[in-house]
Amino acid sequence: MRKMTSTNSDVFEDIKLFELRVKLRQQADKIQRDLRLGHRLIHAEELSAMNRVLHALGYLDENNQLSSKGRVCCEISAANELVLTESIFEGIFRDLPETVIPTILSGFVLDEKSKEGNNIMPNDEELREYFQKVQQGIHGVVKRIMRVQREAGLHGDDICEEPNWDPNVMSSMYAWCRGQPVR
Repeated sequence: MRKMTSTNSDVFEDIKLFELRVKLRQQADKIQRDLRLGHRLIHAEELSAMNRVLHALGYLDENNQLSSKGRVCCEISAANELVLTESIFEGIFRDLPETVIPTILSGFVLDEKSKEGNNIMPNDEELREYFQKVQQGIHGVVKRIMRVQREAGLHGDDICEEPNWDPNVMSSMYAWCRGQPVR
């Protein structure tokens, strides 16, 4: 068994080290609390900005209740909800044939970016005409939403984007909608 020998100076040194450790632990705890509070404030500001966007676009009324437009947006879950809802309410899809609507909507649910970017055109001439009209309308919707978001104070990942159009997916979807085999 090891014999402990200590002097008064060793005991006082140990007490000082312990007190320093306790003080550092308290400072670390305070810093962590402040950090959590800071994150909450950032999220509160972000939430407030998102709320302003929803009011400006007409998704919430003056009592913070969902409007009919807001209810439609809540039902959309596989795409950019704001862009798709605004496109629907602006009537962008109104005059499209039933074979073209799912083809265009395929751009909303596609997660990966097309190699061609957003300036692509489908191969089919008939589809190309509809697509150009829809793409112009959606581009206007995206610009308007982005302006509202910036005015509300949202930046970075919170800003909406255009759909990821892919001509190969659109051509396949268009063929499928017309009852043709998909390759």
